[in-house]
Amino acid sequence: MARDDAALTRMLRMSMLLDTYGSLLTEKQREFMRLHYEQDLSFGEIASEYGVSRQAIHDSVKHAERTLENLEKKLLLVHQAQRLDERRAIAEQLLDLKQRIQQQGIIYNSEWILRDLTQIVEGLLARHAESAPEPEGPAEDEAAEPSALAGNTV
Repeated sequence: MARDDAALTRMLRMSMLLDTYGSLLTEKQREFMRLHYEQDLSFGEIASEYGVSRQAIHDSVKHAERTLENLEKKLLLVHQAQRLDERRAIAEQLLDLKQRIQQQGIIYNSEWILRDLTQIVEGLLARHAESAPEPEGPAEDEAAEPSALAGNTV
């Protein structure tokens, strides 16, 4: 099952890279990539359709993959779009929480607010930790623990 997940992840990544940078590939590379990744055709199926060898299709697709990965490594457009999507999701969570607070009026029991805020903060910290480079030494200024929110009241 992990292999299927890896293949799906690879297919999605290549599709995103192709959507973003595809116009920078040759017409044939772009077509072969679309057929292979978006239509799930094998190299052999594409080769027979175009009257070329399977190896020629393989080489063209692998060269296009390297080109797309190199472009992303330099420009980071797909990475930035993914981070923007994550920020939007977090903003939506916070907006939902704000609306729920407004609907409650005077709040005597703020446990649910603290629980939801803690989950959001933990999610932010986890995402930050995944994308942040490893620090070279121990940080003197550690970020506040999400549990520190428990002392705050609304």
